[in-house]
Amino acid sequence: MKFIIAFIFLVSLLLINQPVEPGMACPLSTFGISLIIDVAEYESISVEQVLDKLCSYLPSEMSLVCEEYINKYAELLIEELKTDDHPDSLARKIGLCPMDSQCTLFPSDKKMNFKKNSKSRYSNKDTKVSQNSKSVWESILDELKKIYEKHDPIVDLDGDHFSDTRKLRGSNWRGKDCDDLNRSTFPGKVPNSGDKLFDSNCNGIHGRDENKINYEDKFCKGTQPMTTMVIGDSIGAHFHIPVQFLQADQLSNGVLKDNLIELLEMEGDWPQKSWATGFDLTPNDMCEGDVNSIYLKMLERNQCNHRNYVNIAVNGMSSAGVYDLLKSSLIESIQKESYPVFGILQLFGDDICIADNITQLPTPQQFRENMVKALHKLDSVVAPGSVFFLMSLLDGTRPYNVLHDKIHPIGHGVTYADFYEYMKCTQISFCSLFLTTNITEMLYVEKLALKYTQQLKDITETEKFVNFDAKFLETPQKELDELFIANGWDLTLIYEPVGGFHPTQLSNYWMAELIWKRIVTLYPEFVPPINPHNKEIIQKFGDQGGY
Repeated sequence: MKFIIAFIFLVSLLLINQPVEPGMACPLSTFGISLIIDVAEYESISVEQVLDKLCSYLPSEMSLVCEEYINKYAELLIEELKTDDHPDSLARKIGLCPMDSQCTLFPSDKKMNFKKNSKSRYSNKDTKVSQNSKSVWESILDELKKIYEKHDPIVDLDGDHFSDTRKLRGSNWRGKDCDDLNRSTFPGKVPNSGDKLFDSNCNGIHGRDENKINYEDKFCKGTQPMTTMVIGDSIGAHFHIPVQFLQADQLSNGVLKDNLIELLEMEGDWPQKSWATGFDLTPNDMCEGDVNSIYLKMLERNQCNHRNYVNIAVNGMSSAGVYDLLKSSLIESIQKESYPVFGILQLFGDDICIADNITQLPTPQQFRENMVKALHKLDSVVAPGSVFFLMSLLDGTRPYNVLHDKIHPIGHGVTYADFYEYMKCTQISFCSLFLTTNITEMLYVEKLALKYTQQLKDITETEKFVNFDAKFLETPQKELDELFIANGWDLTLIYEPVGGFHPTQLSNYWMAELIWKRIVTLYPEFVPPINPHNKEIIQKFGDQGGY
């Protein structure tokens, strides 16, 4: 159960471009030991038997490194288990946590029931992990860093930032490139010569009718197609750790082997099912629930928008990083050949969440300067006639207030408050200034978040842009709470159970609905008209080539 958290938390550090500190060994080992004990308890087998097959639960790319580390620590762990079965203290005794560490996750009276072998076949003579294994692990991390730092498609043969591969920042993030060898063919492009010969904008509409009228001209010209774009953080990217990764009975069913590498390749995100650019309606046990998104709303209004979406949300993105993100992720020549953008810029709180303490927080003026700089960069890139909605920050106190006294999926009496404090203590928290028992600190940063929001609102009222209109949009967090209450749903269902912070798939569905409703109500003049040819497009082109 918990072993996967070790990998995910390691990855989460990479996602926000923080170095992997030696101190990571402590939380990783604590979760890993708890997993080993839990599996032994669940399957009624000895810890040694669990160690024998633990690495087989992982993808083959990780098994060699896993086996080396099991061989290194198994004997010592088994020996200590004879007198101690507490994961926190065991991690200290085998040397993976400092003996004076004050970080404790599990209750002191945590008791386990599992078989203990008096003898073990493992030898602890060689306590060094081989150089070969270290290089394998380092190569895995190097590949992950390339993905997480670049934020552009890894597979992009023509260099237009669109790909025909779904993962690795590919078409799960941006519409699928229908010709990855031709830089003048990409989703969202204003079509070449009415696409009479081929589909230059990948929306599945091309050719000519019996009267030699181009279908693209006939069905799309003058209907105001627009590119749905989100620029933001992990909530825009839809960060999600499947709860199945915490369930002992799922390990032998191959849940890690089948899904872990793909999750890492997707940066832990599910943009294809997000509130912003979600399009994938295929059921998935790892991310259960219906899909609804701003992109699907735009597609419903105009089938010419098929595949015309761009998600450049990044886990851990703060105002200071948006300028560089736009500089690397949007190509001016491509955008100028594209339709105008129907965009959302949302930084729901990572200026606060990436900080370890309040001294690292930007002032409201610094936040404003960061955002203005980024927006003017955006203005130099996008096509005229675009619109961007700047969304307010979330009330970061809500996850803690809703979840703090509930039991975390780790179980064994660990509450979310315990979990948050342990994550903060070991410096791997998703948002240590909000996910904390320090209420004074929490309320201080919430007031600061309101000041950041006021800066966003002021920008839309005072700054002028050439190629887009900027409009302020209050995040419908209160309405989401009210909707859940009205439907009799527990408010805990708003938040991902593993991290206790990000919105669930159910929340993503209703966020899309509420955000769209707010846009249509407040800014109807920016909502493109319904294309009267939608039915004809579907009749002629079906699913338009799908995704």
